[in-house]
Amino acid sequence: MRFFFYLFKIGDLKNRLVELKESVNKLVEKEPIIEHFEHYLRSTFPCAGDISTLISELERCDELLNELRSLKRKDLKMEQLEKLGNAKRESLADYLARSQRNEEKTTESENLLSALTDRFAALKSAKLEVPELYKQFIELQKDIQEGLVIQKESVALNEEIMLITLSSSSSSRDRIFQKLKNRMQLTVAGWSTLEDDIDESIALLQKESKRLQQSML
Repeated sequence: MRFFFYLFKIGDLKNRLVELKESVNKLVEKEPIIEHFEHYLRSTFPCAGDISTLISELERCDELLNELRSLKRKDLKMEQLEKLGNAKRESLADYLARSQRNEEKTTESENLLSALTDRFAALKSAKLEVPELYKQFIELQKDIQEGLVIQKESVALNEEIMLITLSSSSSSRDRIFQKLKNRMQLTVAGWSTLEDDIDESIALLQKESKRLQQSML
């Protein structure tokens, strides 16, 4: 009787060992996902301003987090990895949102500058009487001043992104920084030139208006 009892115990132990071995094998099979995720967490963070890379990295982060969760393991290490992964995702989403906001504001400033520059060029060649021409130049000057508010917002956002970019260790840092800088300088110069040109044109029209008034006396 005792013999059969031992056989039963041994059989039970064998079954438990088989189950344990199967569990270990499953864990070993899934371990590459964890190693891959840990490697991803240590990878270089993309630059602020590099929108295409940030979008790709955010998608990749979501995919890897889903792979990690598919393991359905509940232990401290998994909790820590998921917490770190979520933190990286939040940072990527924040950088992307800031970069997209900067891109939108910069594009808005550029488009407005282009439209106002075209208006200025059209007025310069318009065959209008001095009073009417002066009136339209004043209206344009007002619109330019309103546009400069948008331009200042654009510069502030761009400078913020540039500062974040400088802190990056990404290999694309210098390229992205220079791209942001060049674009900002070009737009700032365009607004400054337009503002000076409109002021000069108004000053000339004022002189011309006075001359005409004096000639009528």
